[in-house]
Amino acid sequence: MHQPPEEGAISNSTGSLMTQEEPRWTVHIGEECLCFRQEDDTWYFATITVIRRNEEDGKVDFYVHYSGSDPALEQWVDASCLVPTKYVGDIISIEGDQNMIEPLHPKKRVMVVPKQAQQFFLQEKPKVSMQKRESNKTITFQTEKSDVSEMVTCPICQECLRDPVLLECGHNICAACVGNIWSDKENLSCPKCGTIFKEKKITSNRALAKLIQKIVVSCTQQGDELAVCKEHREKMKLFCKEDGELVCAFCCNSRKEQSRTFLPIDQAVDMYRAQLTTAAPHVKSQLAELRSLTAQQEQKISEHKATISDMKGHISEEFSKLHAFLHDREKDWIQQLNEEGNAILMEMEEYLHRVREELQNMEKTLLTLQSKLEQQDATLFLKEIKSFAEKCCHDEVECTPVKFVVAKELNCGCFKGPIQYTVWKEMKSAVSPGIASMKLNPDTAHPSLFVSEDRTSVRYTSSKRLLPDNQQRLSRRLGVLGQAAIVSGKHYWEVVVGHISGCDIGVVSESIYRKGYFSFCPMDGCWMLSLRNETKFVTLDSGTQMLTQSERPQRIGVYLNYEEGQLSFYNAERMSHLYTFRFPFAGNLYPYIGHANLATHGVPLQIFCLKM
Repeated sequence: MHQPPEEGAISNSTGSLMTQEEPRWTVHIGEECLCFRQEDDTWYFATITVIRRNEEDGKVDFYVHYSGSDPALEQWVDASCLVPTKYVGDIISIEGDQNMIEPLHPKKRVMVVPKQAQQFFLQEKPKVSMQKRESNKTITFQTEKSDVSEMVTCPICQECLRDPVLLECGHNICAACVGNIWSDKENLSCPKCGTIFKEKKITSNRALAKLIQKIVVSCTQQGDELAVCKEHREKMKLFCKEDGELVCAFCCNSRKEQSRTFLPIDQAVDMYRAQLTTAAPHVKSQLAELRSLTAQQEQKISEHKATISDMKGHISEEFSKLHAFLHDREKDWIQQLNEEGNAILMEMEEYLHRVREELQNMEKTLLTLQSKLEQQDATLFLKEIKSFAEKCCHDEVECTPVKFVVAKELNCGCFKGPIQYTVWKEMKSAVSPGIASMKLNPDTAHPSLFVSEDRTSVRYTSSKRLLPDNQQRLSRRLGVLGQAAIVSGKHYWEVVVGHISGCDIGVVSESIYRKGYFSFCPMDGCWMLSLRNETKFVTLDSGTQMLTQSERPQRIGVYLNYEEGQLSFYNAERMSHLYTFRFPFAGNLYPYIGHANLATHGVPLQIFCLKM
């Protein structure tokens, strides 16, 4: 005599039910079982058509079709209501009283069981659990529109299933479609999930076919109800262009005095379908643009985070040389970096959030538009068509002005500058400055400039001296170059400007044009910070930029990191950042200082250097 097992699980590719500890019995999709229907306390013979796992409690439910029922009945039941047919004889014998259970109805296959005997049926039913295996494929039924649409759509022809057949993996396909794709193939596989089958084994899914038929009937009835005027109970055969709604003949007569235009349904469908078809490329273009913008913004955020990480490493490396004495100072710098970096990051992420919202809205608009274009029923197509078409064709489909990528950069001049020298300004006893004078090259000086004998300062003279006009000398710009070329490494020097109201300080390439005026532009090999009117600075980086300081700097610090392409300027007294150039340097570079105001007669510009 068979005994029902303790536990069960769905474990094979056909969507079957079997015990976990010992495979003593199995219930397959399409198999007939004895099912208890609680509505009338009666046991029926029923066929299992679908098996699903409930996402909320993890239990397995079965969708059954009651055999021979009149009218036909279908419903979801849990495992406690099922008994395999092979146990029916054992159950009757266990009860010991043949008269307690009435004979099966010959036509309806219904068995009426007294409540005493029903206790055995319902006492020790197998508890069902879902094992997660790659080969396990189950059919899931959901009531949401999107899931129902997916369930009744063929993955090959993308149309409503016709004569649906069930594959071993649990997916449904049109009988004709699966015949076409398997006709010339040696390896049979599911076109949706890719599961490979050893043999051509398909089962006709009559339950799903009936469900599709019910859905079609329901949609038809819904369309018929919408096509009837609620006020006059007449069929609506016209479309009011101004009001954007279907109307009947009586409504048309009542609105003639309101200057309304009425179109036949077919003409209205063609008109709005043409509008939506015209709007579709624009919506798709906007969607593609937002997707691209989202990807670019995510990339910039990733690069920004990497820059933050790189700068943190640089700061930690510099401070490690003074760590024992300057631990608290290092923490202050890291905090400053985090505040500035996180502030920029927050702005970028907020902007990305806006872009994603626009992306989602555009995706919804496109989905609705495509759904409208695929709608064959004129009544359903024209429902609320006016407002939606206007939204697609006019201003409402336009995105908010998020057409750019936010890519703010951290101030590398503050966090990747001469950190040790900056801290040395605060705690000179903890560092060894290692100052070495950067010499000026008098052979490059303009004839109106006088370079000191120690070649560390230069001043303007009103008289033009008679000097050899060599190839190195500047003939128009009132400047002088450094003696030694810079081809690598980190360098820092300071220029004492004192009370000079106009001067130029920076770095130039060896290839600059020296016999005429040359532009202070990075593309021409010049990276220059020009002091004008005592507290105003001018740079020609990406156009002319004016920088105004609250106080006049007495000394200007210059930091050059050749390998990383960084040239930063500072108010050397406070080490506050003034400006930073970012450029991929190449070839020989030379420090440059020059006078820009002829009124500074005799006042020198002094240069110092600190090798880092």
